Amino acid sequence: MVRRTLSLTATFFRALLWTAVFWIVLVQLSWLWLNKAPESVQTWLDILSGNRLKIERIQVTPSLLMPQVRLQAIHWKGDAFTLDIDSVSFDLSWFKTLSESGIWGQSLLIERPRLVVPETASQKSQGPPSLEAIEAWLKPHRYQLWLPFRRALIKAGRVERGDWRIEVPELLLEKRLVYRAHGETRIFYRDQPLWVLSLNGLLRADWLGRLHSGWLQARTRKAAALANLAPLFETRWKNGEVAFDFYLTLEHGAPSALLKVNLDDLKIMGRKGRINSVGATLFWRDGRDEQRFSIEQWLLNGRSLKNLSPAYVVWRDRTLKLSIKALSLEPFRPTLAALWPQWDWNHTHATLSELKAAFRLRPFQLAELTGQLKKLQWPQVGKVPGVRLADVTLSGKHGQLDLTFGQPLQIAWNVWKQPRHALHFPQGLHWRGTFDAGKLQPAPLLVDDAMRGTLQLELRRGVMTTLARVEPETMQRVKGYLPYGLMGKELQAWLSEALASGKVAPVELRAMGRVDTPSTFLEKGHLKASTRVENVSLRFKPDWPVLTGLDASVQFEPWTLKIKADKGNLQGIQLAEADVLIGPLNAADISLKLFGRAQGQAKDVQALLLESPLARKLGIETLLGKKITLEAGRVGGQVALWVPLYGLERRVENVDVQVSLNKVAVGLWGQDRVENLNGTLHVTQQSAVSGRIKGRFQGAPFALQVRTDVQKPALVLNAQGSADLARYIADVQGRGHVQMGLRIPFDRSAPMEFSGVLKPAIKKHNLLAPLDQVLAQTAHVSGTVADHLARVNVIWDKKLWSSVSLDLDGRLQQVTVILGEKPAVANALLKRDGKDILLLLNADRVEIVPWMDWWAAQRDLFPSQSSDARLPLPMVLAARAKDIHYHTQNFRHVVLTAASLDENRIGLDLEADKVKGSGIYLPDQNQLALSVTRLVWDATPRPGVCHPPSRPQNLRLFFVGNNIRFQTYDFDQVRFNLYADPAQVRMEGIELWARGKHLSGRGRLLWGYRDNDSQLHLDLQAKPVETFLDWAGFDDSGFTGEKARVEAQLNWPGSPDCFDLKTVTGSARVRFDAGVIKQAQLGLAKVIGLLSVDSLLRNLKVTLNQLQYNGLVYDFIDARLKLKQGVAAIENFELEAPSVHANLKGQVDYLRRRYNLKAKVSPKVAGTLTTLATIVGLANPLTAISTYLLLKNVPGLENDLVSYRYVITGPWDNPNIVNMETGKPIDLGKAGDTEEERRDSVQGFLDRP
Repeated sequence: MVRRTLSLTATFFRALLWTAVFWIVLVQLSWLWLNKAPESVQTWLDILSGNRLKIERIQVTPSLLMPQVRLQAIHWKGDAFTLDIDSVSFDLSWFKTLSESGIWGQSLLIERPRLVVPETASQKSQGPPSLEAIEAWLKPHRYQLWLPFRRALIKAGRVERGDWRIEVPELLLEKRLVYRAHGETRIFYRDQPLWVLSLNGLLRADWLGRLHSGWLQARTRKAAALANLAPLFETRWKNGEVAFDFYLTLEHGAPSALLKVNLDDLKIMGRKGRINSVGATLFWRDGRDEQRFSIEQWLLNGRSLKNLSPAYVVWRDRTLKLSIKALSLEPFRPTLAALWPQWDWNHTHATLSELKAAFRLRPFQLAELTGQLKKLQWPQVGKVPGVRLADVTLSGKHGQLDLTFGQPLQIAWNVWKQPRHALHFPQGLHWRGTFDAGKLQPAPLLVDDAMRGTLQLELRRGVMTTLARVEPETMQRVKGYLPYGLMGKELQAWLSEALASGKVAPVELRAMGRVDTPSTFLEKGHLKASTRVENVSLRFKPDWPVLTGLDASVQFEPWTLKIKADKGNLQGIQLAEADVLIGPLNAADISLKLFGRAQGQAKDVQALLLESPLARKLGIETLLGKKITLEAGRVGGQVALWVPLYGLERRVENVDVQVSLNKVAVGLWGQDRVENLNGTLHVTQQSAVSGRIKGRFQGAPFALQVRTDVQKPALVLNAQGSADLARYIADVQGRGHVQMGLRIPFDRSAPMEFSGVLKPAIKKHNLLAPLDQVLAQTAHVSGTVADHLARVNVIWDKKLWSSVSLDLDGRLQQVTVILGEKPAVANALLKRDGKDILLLLNADRVEIVPWMDWWAAQRDLFPSQSSDARLPLPMVLAARAKDIHYHTQNFRHVVLTAASLDENRIGLDLEADKVKGSGIYLPDQNQLALSVTRLVWDATPRPGVCHPPSRPQNLRLFFVGNNIRFQTYDFDQVRFNLYADPAQVRMEGIELWARGKHLSGRGRLLWGYRDNDSQLHLDLQAKPVETFLDWAGFDDSGFTGEKARVEAQLNWPGSPDCFDLKTVTGSARVRFDAGVIKQAQLGLAKVIGLLSVDSLLRNLKVTLNQLQYNGLVYDFIDARLKLKQGVAAIENFELEAPSVHANLKGQVDYLRRRYNLKAKVSPKVAGTLTTLATIVGLANPLTAISTYLLLKNVPGLENDLVSYRYVITGPWDNPNIVNMETGKPIDLGKAGDTEEERRDSVQGFLDRP
């Protein structure tokens, strides 16, 4: 039995051995066949891969069990990618290290793989792929990673997709059950390196080589620009380091990952500061159904921010969860102060504690919220109000949100750097709202469940603060004056002044009744609220009932308050089914509208309007006057009543009332009053209105006719009257007559229209003197009022056209003035208390816009000295103009700002393309101090522009200007004092500097209005002479000298800016001292140079090597000129030089640049060695020198021993010089070149008489 068993075993092993030998031989033959028959292999690969996989060469190295295989030039073309590999090597040696390498083989080597993923045009425009796209692409590939090789190495790998490129120089995975990863990856975008990642880590695998856990580190180095956070930050990684710790686990076939990111030495540079170092430790976990991102540690400038606790964001089941344990502003204060220095960070505090929130994104709904705001406070910066909050608890769940404020609660905010506004709740505050599919539907506002709290309403110089106390089922008490937001600007100004002066006493309003808790909701982005009131009564102290027994529904919509009254008594008038509308609160014509049924006596209406304690407390004598009679008896039926608080109402209907007026007076906020109104108005139920009213406005009589137009439903008003124009226009005497028609359509969408005729009958007007004849003509006025904006057009006898746009608060929006058919000079004047405060502009077209509102200017910029002081209007006004034609100048754009500094001073700021400056104007003294930093007055006067001139006004101007250009003359600085009156303008104490103060001058200027001419006395001094000539526009004049002086007395027709050389007359004296007239120059220097003997002989090319000629040296040049219409008559021109003495007389046409002169030139024989050497003899220079020394010592020898006379005519550049005695011209350009020719030339010169 044993023998048989051994025999069977031996037989089995022999069979097994032969089988192994057969297998080995078969395998070796197969590998040999692969080497010998690559075409057959490729055929099988084409069949299996569908012609997508190509391998050019297969190389097999046989071994005992498994050979080594090398595949070269592999090309795989897929549906969405293309893969090329230079070579892939397998080391399939078996049993070598079976326990370490797995069941397959030893190593895998992949050399130069290149993966190309094409990109469509739309993908390329979108930039890098989003995280969602990457996740969608990776999701189907989340399988077990199986590496059957002991050692895997990738060399020179590359992945390309559009502008992105990833390069892997070397990536190594090796070892047994625990794999080690090591390598480097480089990422490029548009060939610019972004990141260089160094990889290192351990990956654990089972005995089959399947990875199931491990870690991987990635570290960046030498990173370039990473991101731009516009518009405030620019983030760069510079010499920084980012570390990634990546943990990969497999749970039931699905990977779970943890990513840890360390940011160290991260540089953040902003436009206004920088953060030297920022660090944080970030974790990201990716499970099957949840993604978590958390911040574990915060670093700033190398310091750990311990008071910033970890925070995390979790995404799971379409729910976003946020958790922050603590967040404070304190550690960021220095950095924020460097980035935003304009903010007051020292008084800004914010602390948030234990905030947790969860939101379901589809639909957007609050799933869970808990948190607490410990403190929030920031100061006022500029116009941004400050806020203080503390101890706010947030909680919510399943779409419901609760906010509980601490007790006591105080909410305060500042206006203009003063704590004006405050809300105080001693028992705290609770608020509850709900989220439903993205819409916020807040619940009622609860004040500590018991509906208790305080609210203060107070008005201080036009600024409203609030204080009120609310108790359920009890009295509501409000202390205050009038709702500030429901007033027009004029009423606000009047009330503010009355409060400041003590003319108006505080008013106490008592309200009793029940007010239900208001419910609020958000609809289409607008917050709305509604409530119900019952048995509400309003009483003014002393117990005067205004409203009693009111049951109504109240609804607040954006800028509008609606009240629907079921019943009530309004000062004796019973309200039934009445609708009240107040608003719109943001418009200029805020009004109270009352619709419904009303019953009562006319005396009740009279008492309501005229005799109420409220009217007496406010200091208003009456709304329509002390005496009024309403002859309507009882008022009944359907009533629609509009009470405009400020503005215009355009409809009156369903009213049957007749009103009689007898000596009624109406106050119009200020000094303006309408008095002695008499007449009757009748309004029928068919909305037909008729009536006539007469009265006096500002002391002038007027008549008003009222009717309705049935064809085009509208209210038509026709008025005529007169007024004293001196109240509105400066320095005007006379009265004007006005006829005006006004049409108010019943359709609120249609504009209101008006037209009329104005006859000014002006007798005297100083300011607008050029327009006196125009303004004395009849003016046709027309315009419209629409959208709270009035537009007025005025035409004076078709010669002056103006257009004015202003809102219903009286603020100018736009002013346009055109004189004649073409743009010309027009003036605009602002007037206050009979005084001229500002001559605004001289322009053909201008836009005027308000700079800021009245209260802002009054409170902060220009505080008055006393409570009774009335600040001038307007406070601040800015004017913008384009294409301005002023006298001789054209301005493309002009911006003028005028600000009332106090009651007696106005600040001006002017900026245009040719001028920039600022100044202060004193209206009482009519004085202006002006400082200009840039002025260009370069235009040439056009014919007729200077005639006739504008009559000057009584004005004193103190002027200091820098960088001044007048026509072609530049000045560094100009100063003068200007005194103007209706007869003349005097500029005294003129001081000017130019060319770095190397040129200076003094003078005075007089402009006479009667003769219309200007006179200038000027004294200029310059060192050296070239400075003056270059400034005067003589380029390369040829004169040099130590100093120059010019004294001139000039006259020209027209105003000072009409200066023109063509029209200038007068006299001038010019003197140059100690200089040289250079060679070969143009103009007068060439003439004088040619007349000198030295120059004549030099041009004859006399050779004396030891003598050089560099120009004519002179001691002084003194010239006296008479100027007239572009021609300078030379009365005396004297040149004194060591070698020559010259006198010139005649004329120089400096406009056409031509000469007409006579010259006498006397060479000083005893003063020039060159001349004497030429006369005595050229062959013996020593003889010439001896003769020169002898003549210098001969007493009584005259310097002008020889003299010549010439006539100089022709152009400046090439004058004609003719000897008056011989009649021969001087032609110096034909001198000979040889020695003999030179001697003949000298002999010919000596033979001249």
